[in-house]
Amino acid sequence: MVVKAYYSDKTSKTITDYTVSGYDPTKVGKQTVTVHYLDMTDTFDVTVSAGELSSIEIASKPNKTTYFTGEPLDKSGLSVKLNYANGSSKTITDGFDVSGFDNQTVGTTPLTVSYEGKTATFTVTIVSSELTTYVNDDFESYDDSQITIKSQTLTEQNQDLGPFKLKLGTNKQKLDSYPHFAILTDNGNKSLEIATGGSANPERGPSITLGDSVALPEFANIPANKYLVFDFDALYQNDTSNVQLYGMTDSYLSNSSAAGKLTYDQYLSVNKNANIPVGKWVNIHLAVNNKKDLFLTISDKSGNDLDSRKVTTSGDKFGKFVFYGGKGNIQLDNLKIYEDKISSLTLTPPTKTSYALGEELNLEGMVAKLNYSDKSVGTTAYTVSGYDKTTVGKQTVTVSYGDYSANFDVTVNGISSIEVTPPTKTTYLEGQDLNTDGMVVTAVTSDNQRITVPDGYSVRGFNKTKLGKQTITVTYQGLSTEFEVNVISVKGIELTKSTKLEYKYAKTLIHLA
Repeated sequence: MVVKAYYSDKTSKTITDYTVSGYDPTKVGKQTVTVHYLDMTDTFDVTVSAGELSSIEIASKPNKTTYFTGEPLDKSGLSVKLNYANGSSKTITDGFDVSGFDNQTVGTTPLTVSYEGKTATFTVTIVSSELTTYVNDDFESYDDSQITIKSQTLTEQNQDLGPFKLKLGTNKQKLDSYPHFAILTDNGNKSLEIATGGSANPERGPSITLGDSVALPEFANIPANKYLVFDFDALYQNDTSNVQLYGMTDSYLSNSSAAGKLTYDQYLSVNKNANIPVGKWVNIHLAVNNKKDLFLTISDKSGNDLDSRKVTTSGDKFGKFVFYGGKGNIQLDNLKIYEDKISSLTLTPPTKTSYALGEELNLEGMVAKLNYSDKSVGTTAYTVSGYDKTTVGKQTVTVSYGDYSANFDVTVNGISSIEVTPPTKTTYLEGQDLNTDGMVVTAVTSDNQRITVPDGYSVRGFNKTKLGKQTITVTYQGLSTEFEVNVISVKGIELTKSTKLEYKYAKTLIHLA
């Protein structure tokens, strides 16, 4: 490179005491190089090539790595890092090939990513889309005359009923005539009634286990992306009605001093609580995955969500249904236990989608529904991410439930101006401090929303020793507005005496003219 300087006397010479900036040998692509001499500059462009590709590696795996048989490959989220012989590297998100995907073969399979003769691998898991049903009983095939457990005795009672084993424990010291099982018929529909007595606990009271022909997996063995679902209708006849699922919703500690008893905890129990109506059928839907995440939804018969939450199962596998907690009755119907998968999470967006800068997210009006293979269930046991009240512009908010998510967009509007309602006090005596009581600062957004600003603004311009009108400036996020105050001084006072100048002892002074 030759740099020549031209002078005002029309002479020129080649110079070497220049400087160069703008070149980065590790940055692949076109670059503009600047030559500096005294206060003058000139530029030229160079291109840095990557050189020989030495290897590739997986920078980030795809968002989806578990598939049901028949599902297509989704490369969203997959990125590949290219490593060059000169030590440089860059990451790409397209332009490569992925091979080895077989959506019909169940198991874990390596997939090969290829780019310019180099390869790297990652694995995906294919899960059978077939779903197993373990129990499906609507109790229509039974009659109350088949039920032999009608009251508590001094010995434990057991009875088989279809896929179920009914059990009623005993106190061994005194009898309780109220606990029992029964088949009830209401408007032609049959259900199983379970009644608990005044001294019932998980050992003495009624319980239901599954028959030997029903073999449920332990939670850790539930296939990836599948759920073990317990779904049944329940009618709580009174405030002490309840049903527990050992290993799932109970807090039973068999090795503790409280063995034989359950903690009455509405957040780990499907006991009667304020969200469950008495005397009306509700649907209870419990879905557990191999991470022991339990998603509980209680809804009315119209599908409206009454109560939903996510907890961790209390054990490693399902044990039995138990009923306890004092004298009470509950009816069960349409009891199903089966494998299921969530196909999607769908949203009705919240009512409010436009926000002022600094305003909290408002989810009022939002409805989230999980779409299983056979039904849709409303839920509030989701997490919300992606909203930043400090960033102006359009934002995508993500609602997540387990492995599933859905999005909606909101807009955070910038503040275009601020307004101020002056304080109550605007006239001051010389030496008095400014009093901002009653002052209201309002931020006006670009979409003309008006939001009261509780704090974070500054007030300046007041001088308590300077007489006359003063302009006070209120500033918030770089925007300002003003109001006026007046500082006055008092040179003296003039007194007009009251007409009453004589008082009896303890009488109040009258100081009005």
